[in-house]
Amino acid sequence: MNIFIRELKAHSRSLLIWSLSMVALVAAGMMKFSALSTDTQALEALMKQFPASIQAVFGMTGLDLATVSGYYGILYLYLALLLAIHAGLLGEELFTKEEREKTTEFLYVRPVSRAGAITAKLCAGLCVVALLNIVTMVSSYGSIAGFVDPVSVREELLLFMAALAIIQLVFFF
Repeated sequence: MNIFIRELKAHSRSLLIWSLSMVALVAAGMMKFSALSTDTQALEALMKQFPASIQAVFGMTGLDLATVSGYYGILYLYLALLLAIHAGLLGEELFTKEEREKTTEFLYVRPVSRAGAITAKLCAGLCVVALLNIVTMVSSYGSIAGFVDPVSVREELLLFMAALAIIQLVFFF
């Protein structure tokens, strides 16, 4: 249990920074939606100017950017990219830190098995990933509430967050 708590404490500062960054990104993205949603005809004209291949690359095909859920679908791509990077870096850092700082020998002579140490590190990493996902979900829910009734898009938002959790887990492991 000491390894678990130590790893949580070691990643608390980075978790705070990443959480604040995700809240700021979601809030800034949804503020852009408020500016774009006032002139939907200009937005449609702008989207028609993009070639179909560019729209496909950026995932903008089939999304109505004049709606909150369509706009959030575009914003979601950036959220997924950032959280995948975070999860990958976290998963890598949990285990290479001991090699880099030459503390693996010290860790393995402690009265805990290797499997126990790895399990505690994995559990701490999973907690950090889950907390960041929850922060992103709450900030998304709060930002969307400023534009529409969040109950109307709750199912879509939960689907987005479930997919985001899967992406995070893939890159974490």
